[in-house]
Amino acid sequence: MKTLSYISGATGFVGSLVTEHLASQGKDLLLSGRDQDRLEELVQILFKRYPGQNFRAIQCDLAFPNRWNAVIEVLNEFTVNEYINCSGIQGRLGPSSDIKHEEMNAVFNVNLFSSVFFTNYFASRLKEDDKLSIIHFSGGGSSSPRPLFMSYSLSKTSLLRFIENFALENLTRNIRINAIAPGVMPSKMQTEVVENETLRASRDYITAIKSLSDENYDSSKLLDLCDFLLTEKSDGVTGKIISAEWDNWVEWPNNLDQLQNSDLYTLRRITGRDRGQHWGDL
Repeated sequence: MKTLSYISGATGFVGSLVTEHLASQGKDLLLSGRDQDRLEELVQILFKRYPGQNFRAIQCDLAFPNRWNAVIEVLNEFTVNEYINCSGIQGRLGPSSDIKHEEMNAVFNVNLFSSVFFTNYFASRLKEDDKLSIIHFSGGGSSSPRPLFMSYSLSKTSLLRFIENFALENLTRNIRINAIAPGVMPSKMQTEVVENETLRASRDYITAIKSLSDENYDSSKLLDLCDFLLTEKSDGVTGKIISAEWDNWVEWPNNLDQLQNSDLYTLRRITGRDRGQHWGDL
């Protein structure tokens, strides 16, 4: 059975970067996304650019769970040793009271529930001697408050907790699972921020304007981190949130004892004693 890497959300901003990067390394890829036309166009470009490699498109709108099993039917034909989940949507932006249940549910299906579903699927198929590397992406509002981004913030925060839980449940298996915090990028999400009237005076709006006007976005740190997490260099690094821009992850393998036996690079509650204050603690 042929071994490939699976990239979910392959036609988005991050997904396109990762797809091109891994294809340039000679990897065979399974690519999924919502837009069938964009997927087919991407596959044709890759076939022309990298003849002799194998690329397969799988159309799926992750907002609808009843469509996920169709993806599984295709995945069952292959062995996947790398799952890079670049799928993500923001949903309606604005006050929580304006968001309908159905809208929030769709965001959770894409950002959280499908991530859990496919992570568990790949883990269930892992053979004893095989290795599995999984990368998810966090988002703004997942590790700190982000008002007016309620659906996105909640779903991504939940995803980070799932990643740490899953990592701890699978410490004895050859599975690495981590989240990358990619930083601000000139993506479709930033365009959605700029076009939203409610956010016009916010810090997020100013950040989005600056990001979209940056013609020299440098993806090298992000892609270098992907390479690190997909190779044996990152053995022992699992369940962590890693900033592509600010974390010195190159040194992590040299400090695995401290990394593995602590809550470094994870989500935690902050107490008074953590900040040198004792009036709020018993």
